[in-house]
Amino acid sequence: MSNGGIFRYGMPNGYSSGRNSLRSPLLAALLAIGGAIAYAVPARAESPASAPEEVLAMIERLETAANDRDLTNLMDLYASNFEHDDGFNRRDLRSAIVEFWDRYETLNYGVELLDWEATETGYTTETEITITGRTAGDRPYQLESAMRSRQTFINDRLVRQATLEEASTLSAGDDPPTVRIQLPDGVAPGDRFEFDAIVLEPLGDNFLLGGVLEESVDLAIDRDPAFIELEPLNAGGLFKIGTAPAESSDLWISGAIVRKDGITIVTQRLPVSSSAAR
Repeated sequence: MSNGGIFRYGMPNGYSSGRNSLRSPLLAALLAIGGAIAYAVPARAESPASAPEEVLAMIERLETAANDRDLTNLMDLYASNFEHDDGFNRRDLRSAIVEFWDRYETLNYGVELLDWEATETGYTTETEITITGRTAGDRPYQLESAMRSRQTFINDRLVRQATLEEASTLSAGDDPPTVRIQLPDGVAPGDRFEFDAIVLEPLGDNFLLGGVLEESVDLAIDRDPAFIELEPLNAGGLFKIGTAPAESSDLWISGAIVRKDGITIVTQRLPVSSSAAR
């Protein structure tokens, strides 16, 4: 399961967590990577290093455009009929990228090609994308994010993407707590699951507040803030039991930990599918 970042703002007064309006799958789509050269006979890579030069060049182009915040060059790689499995399209993606870039003073993108396969019309690829950054403003938050995605290219444009894994961390303060997440790789609809957010440092005399937020992964780019209700923690972390929705629909599970010297908010995608082992 990937480690990494979160696309959430939070806790303007140190005691409540506001959610950034940007949905994280939009950033997963931001750096969809792969080639788009048609092959008459499908072929599968023995390793990412065996990818055609066109695929590797595409990775560099996308990574460079994102790091340069070159919106025109970046969006040129997406087909007009682009769709994400989470329900958003090219127009949604463009709006979200602009909003995200405006909120962050610094951003650094990294992309790794994990796998590729040629098709009759282009390629499918699997990538891992990492993003680090710092929000603008007087109280900056540090972002760390990692996500694994699968992309489909037809001819020279990206037409479809699915997010396979994503996890994220947003932290602020002089010494934000180090938090480790324990969450299943996936659950079946209606199943119960455990979510643990464990503070790795000794509790000592620290007083901790914490809370959990569960959100559906869907099309909406919500402009209304959602908050994590915080409560005093008697132990060194959060320990909650949840229930997956009755139908297949991925969730974002977020946990916030607050102490006097820092804040850490962690989010991880929980796939909900009938194919998940019970």
